[in-house]
Amino acid sequence: MFACVASGRLVQTDFQQIDETSFLTTVTDATSIHHLVVFLTGAVPFPTGFAGAVYFGFPRNDGQQAWLYLGFLSNAKPSAVFKLSGLDSLQSRAVATPHGFGDSFTSTTPTQLGIQIKSDAEISQLTPNAANTTMNIDLPQKLANQLFNYIASFAITQSQMTPQPSELFVPLKEVQKWYELVLNKLQNDPSFLKN
Repeated sequence: MFACVASGRLVQTDFQQIDETSFLTTVTDATSIHHLVVFLTGAVPFPTGFAGAVYFGFPRNDGQQAWLYLGFLSNAKPSAVFKLSGLDSLQSRAVATPHGFGDSFTSTTPTQLGIQIKSDAEISQLTPNAANTTMNIDLPQKLANQLFNYIASFAITQSQMTPQPSELFVPLKEVQKWYELVLNKLQNDPSFLKN
């Protein structure tokens, strides 16, 4: 039903069903993976109104179990690419996430990928964790920074301006306010641009 692949590796289809709604596979040498593609094989679709929550599980530095919610798969979105680079920093600040994979994970277990079938309503309440959230912040932040720098490169003082009645001018301080507002919103809600 599920498969995953990382660059330079073979496709993994060895997900084990551990209960009615949960599936696991082991991911070896996870710290060398920057992006992981997870997808439905097409053999069995999700039941109507359900999707698969994708979790990444690893032992935290304190030896406790940690599962990070990465995102989801559905019949309408049968594949997804998840950013995993920066795993070392994730391990140090990761918290246990409710997952439902039972005691299948111990501190000696290698990194695992888990998929749990949940209703669409349950999945819509989940927020992707860490690495994927970072990617959601980085791109808009870089775009806002580029826009601000581009506009600032045209800045002139009022004494340098020549009257041009057909042109509109926006004070640079207003662009600066917008830039700070966007950065603040991104820090508080990395997905605000998706709405």
